[in-house]
Amino acid sequence: MYLEPGLSLSRTYDLYKMEADKQKRSCVGRNVSDAVFHELDLAFYNPRRINATFVWDSKSTKLIKWITRNI
Repeated sequence: MYLEPGLSLSRTYDLYKMEADKQKRSCVGRNVSDAVFHELDLAFYNPRRINATFVWDSKSTKLIKWITRNI
C-alpha cells in the first residue's frame, strides 16, 4: 500500500498522536507505531520526476521526437 506524497513516518505518528489526544485516548509509543508500519509493509509514494524534451516540426507543428530522462 502506498500513502500520499508529503507524508513521512514522523508525520503520520504526529497525526495519530494528535487524533488520540483529541479523543482523550492513550496511544502506542513511536517504536511500536514504526514496527506496525513496517509489519504491514506500508511505504510512501514518491513520484519520480521526469525531464522531458519535445522536438516539434516548425512547419507542420507535429511532434517529431520526445526524449525523457529520469531525474
